[in-house]
Amino acid sequence: MTLSVVDDGVETTHPDLADRIVPNSGFDYRDNDASPEPEGDAGPNDEGNPKADSHGTAVAGVAAATGNNGVGVAGAAYRARLVPIRLIGGNAGDDQEAQALGHRLDIVHVSNNSWGAADDGKTVNAPGPLAEAAIDAGLRQGRGGRGTIYVWSAGNGGNASDNANNDGYANAPGTIAVGALNDLGRRADYSEPGACLVVSAPSGNDGARSPGSLTTDLLGDRGYNRADVATDLPDVDYTSTFNGTSSAAPLVSGVIALMLQANPELGWRDVQEILVRSAAKTDTANPGWFTNAAGLRFNHEFGAGRIDAGEAVRMSVGWTRLGARISASAAKLTEDLVPIPSGGVLEQTLPITQDLRVEHATLQVELSHPSRGELAIELVSPSGTVSRLFEPHADPTADLSHRFGSTFQWGENARGVWRLRIRGTGAAAGTLRTCRLETFGTAIASQPTTVRIAALGQAAEGFRIRVEGAAGQRAKLQRSSDLVTWTDVVTQVLSTGSTELLDTAPVSGARFYRVVPGTP
Repeated sequence: MTLSVVDDGVETTHPDLADRIVPNSGFDYRDNDASPEPEGDAGPNDEGNPKADSHGTAVAGVAAATGNNGVGVAGAAYRARLVPIRLIGGNAGDDQEAQALGHRLDIVHVSNNSWGAADDGKTVNAPGPLAEAAIDAGLRQGRGGRGTIYVWSAGNGGNASDNANNDGYANAPGTIAVGALNDLGRRADYSEPGACLVVSAPSGNDGARSPGSLTTDLLGDRGYNRADVATDLPDVDYTSTFNGTSSAAPLVSGVIALMLQANPELGWRDVQEILVRSAAKTDTANPGWFTNAAGLRFNHEFGAGRIDAGEAVRMSVGWTRLGARISASAAKLTEDLVPIPSGGVLEQTLPITQDLRVEHATLQVELSHPSRGELAIELVSPSGTVSRLFEPHADPTADLSHRFGSTFQWGENARGVWRLRIRGTGAAAGTLRTCRLETFGTAIASQPTTVRIAALGQAAEGFRIRVEGAAGQRAKLQRSSDLVTWTDVVTQVLSTGSTELLDTAPVSGARFYRVVPGTP
């Protein structure tokens, strides 16, 4: 699998990355040349940070540093290939972002983006029309029509009361917003919460504590780790201080590469569905956990939970593709401005009459208010699931026009009355101009299915393998001696949720089994 690192460049000659780089594949969209190498002078700047672009090299190492080579570190997908793209760290326009996000769709399977809107708690931002069109094109055309997987860091503004939903890159249905966990499995204090989060991943400790993730650094004294930094690793070509959602995102990108290695036929929506369903509950004492009407667990601090690489790969192997993506919407577009009372609540109903198994919900809101940081905006599904889209914080900016996103209704039926609630917490009043709800998903009958091996045992006739899956589903049992070449053993329709299959072939050496959905 191939991952693109859309960042500030990658040290392609690093001994732990050089073998991973696809030759002649990268590009520098800041300087418009074919050299995606980091740039900058050696040594720290006045703030003590490295002058050279160090970020992309660290991101690349987390995702795919070479494994089993006797040096350095191993990335999550240590045999994946890398396409380096230099974009951030300077002024990049909508056209440059679009080119970077649409770069080499013929070979890029996963696009890692450890960047986004400013993390100051006051910036509400979204992709420009060209960047948004590039992501849409990647979802339609990437990976032979199965869709490029776009992974996005949720943002590091947690200590500034920022929210991932303020970033229209991270909250888009076609991207996977990733939060960061500290060493205790709790939300790292810098990690931004949000109803748009899909999953979270281990990264670095809280801002005041070290270490972070161990990963590749710029060669020599140019990167995060320099000879004058006594608290870092002795080998300055690596660092233990890299953290933030910038580190959590490539960890998820690497896991997704493993999922695609296990099942290259997964669509971009299948990848998101599996991540949601396979995620593990983290920080179990956190009071924010809830279960939605579809039986799926979420938390504003973590999304569906901590990524579980083993479970995600296992589910990928036996996964049946989701049905066609459909949508249903409701809007309130009125000439009369609707008042948002000071110290009160405005509620608007948004009825949807179509049956649809929800994956994503988006809400476009346009309102006038002298200090939008005084507002709280919630979306309530027909089943009662509450998504906090915008929460009171220190933002004195006037007015708001933004599209928010939520994953919390995943699996619920869209049919029914949705509710938009806007609460004013200060003395100022405002007005709502427009709001538009759009839900995306599949037909109710199109439920995700998977088959798996539940038990394996030797019998007189050979090996007995108990397979679990939905009744009526075809399960294909395969065997291998090297985990590379797989031979079909039997394809059978599951009559119940659990069916026993038999392999009578003589045993010679190692033997491995897997089960995948069989074709009709």
